Formats: sequence, C-alpha cells, structure tokens
Amino acid sequence: MPTSPSQNVSLPISASASVSPLKITLSWYTYVSASSYVISRKLKSDSSWTQLTTLSSTFSQYTDSSVALNTYYEYKVQRS
Repeated sequence: MPTSPSQNVSLPISASASVSPLKITLSWYTYVSASSYVISRKLKSDSSWTQLTTLSSTFSQYTDSSVALNTYYEYKVQRS
C-alpha cells in the first residue's frame, strides 16, 4: 500500500564505525519527496527509540559521536 508524502517512512541505511575518534556514521540515499530526515537511536536491549536530531532533506549522512565502546545500538532514519 503506498504511503502519503506526509507519513514518516523508514529508510535503508548503511553504517560504519570508528574507534579513534569513537563514532558511528550513517549514510542513506536521499529522496526527492523528503522534506526532512529524523534520526533515532536505541540500545539493542531497549524497546523505545530516542530521537537524536532532524536533518534537512539535503543531508544523506549523520555522525553519532555520543557512543560508547562495546555497546550495541540500533538506528532508524525516517523521511518525512
């Protein structure tokens, strides 16, 4: 079923991690119909998501520098 442009839609993303400096970088393909991207994160063991930021539609990458070593995170990028 198609979604309307006003609905948030999750996107496929790729991630890369770095130890020095400690960070996780997310990348995704931009969508012409997107007005913004909402980045959320949760610990693998958590059930609720925490919104980290909202980026304009021109962005296709986000770097999370507030991560801890040996911690499993899940990320969600939604276009709106």
